[in-house]
Amino acid sequence: MPRGVDRPPLLLLPLVEAAIRQGIEPHDRGGRVALVARGAAGLLELTVTDDGATRVVESQGGIAAVRERLAGLYGERGRLDLIAIPGGGMTARIEVPYEADPRRPR
Repeated sequence: MPRGVDRPPLLLLPLVEAAIRQGIEPHDRGGRVALVARGAAGLLELTVTDDGATRVVESQGGIAAVRERLAGLYGERGRLDLIAIPGGGMTARIEVPYEADPRRPR
């Protein structure tokens, strides 16, 4: 993660936990969870994707807590989208304002 980005600690943990519990755990075959971070055009995008069951559960405690934290820290500039993947799986995508550390080489 780029330095200089103001992000709350453990923001991704509830999303990874939800991907495992709701997406991967119900399958006997196991599955994958992928984490990706990208910064561009003044935004930091963090995604957690699983290839398990397609079950978007908005009321799950961790998801609600992440939404509340984003709203408290970034207002309308922070968002969390839950996207069902056709054929199975889900992506949780967070977008927050982003500023790269000018001291860090590119």
